[in-house]
Amino acid sequence: MFLLAGQKDKIYAQTLANIAKEAGAALWTAKQFEEELNLTCAQIFLCQGKEEKEPFGFVCFRVYQEEAELTNFAILPQKQNKHFGTKLLAFALKNLLERGVKKITLEVSTQNLKAKKIYQDFGFKKVAIRKKFYEGEIDAELMLFTA
Repeated sequence: MFLLAGQKDKIYAQTLANIAKEAGAALWTAKQFEEELNLTCAQIFLCQGKEEKEPFGFVCFRVYQEEAELTNFAILPQKQNKHFGTKLLAFALKNLLERGVKKITLEVSTQNLKAKKIYQDFGFKKVAIRKKFYEGEIDAELMLFTA
């Protein structure tokens, strides 16, 4: 089941921070997730099973009229390789495109081959490299999707 989170879902802030940590995604604190849910431009899509009480994955965007930026994306390790991430991203992108978003950017570690493959499968293209972006050591690849 895929949901669009809102301010009422701040109860999940710690859960989202834990998912990010376990999955090795961008490490946001619970406070940062709470702040993100308060932003009018933020869109957080959740992945949660019908029998589960809390989400096990998420993808975050910041939406600015016809543009969006994917800012964080994670699925718990025990739920990975079961297509949840792919289905969640498809759900989120469909939602954004239906609302008029025409351009989506993201950055991903050049070493994160699994994530890069997923993004490429959805039509994201590499447009630039940010040298030593992560921890002053690892390059980031800037990717762009256009509708």
